Amino acid sequence: MIILIFTLCFLAAFVLTRSYRFLDKYYPTALYVSLVSLLYQLLCRGHLLWHFRNWHLFTDKLSTLIQFAVLFPCSAVLFLRYLPRRKLARTLYFLGFFAVYVVMELCLKLSGEIIYQFGWSLGWSVFIDFCFFAFTWMHARNWKVALPISASIIVFLMAWFRVPLHG
Repeated sequence: MIILIFTLCFLAAFVLTRSYRFLDKYYPTALYVSLVSLLYQLLCRGHLLWHFRNWHLFTDKLSTLIQFAVLFPCSAVLFLRYLPRRKLARTLYFLGFFAVYVVMELCLKLSGEIIYQFGWSLGWSVFIDFCFFAFTWMHARNWKVALPISASIIVFLMAWFRVPLHG
C-alpha cells in the first residue's frame, strides 16, 4: 500500500507541475529506468532479491508493474526537469530526491510491505536508490556512458547474490 501512496504522490506531482509536457525530451531516460526495473524482474525470476507483500488485489506483480509504468518514469522526468545547473545546488537536489526514495524504502521495510531475501538488505536498497538517480542523470547526459556502467553493476550484483542464469 505504501508503494501505491508514493506512486500516487509522484504521479500527482508529475501532473500538477505539468511535467508530462517534458516527456518527449526525457522519454529515452524514462524508458531506460523502467527497462532496468523490468530487466531485474526477468533476470531474477525465481530468485527475486526483494518482493512486495500482497495486499488484497494489489499483488507483487501489480505493484511492480505500477512502479515501472508510473513511479519510475514520473520520478525520472520530475528529477531531470528541475535539475539545477550549479554543482552545489545539483548535489543538494540529488540528495533530496535520493532521501525521498530512501524514506519510501524505509517505510516499506518497517511496515513489512517489502521482503528481502537471498542476502538483500536495506543497505543494498539504499545503494540501488542512489544508483537510480545517478544513472538517471548520467543517461540523460550521455547514454553511451550510462549503459555499460549500469550493465557492469547488474553483472556485479547478479554475481554477488548468486542469481542463477537459468531462472
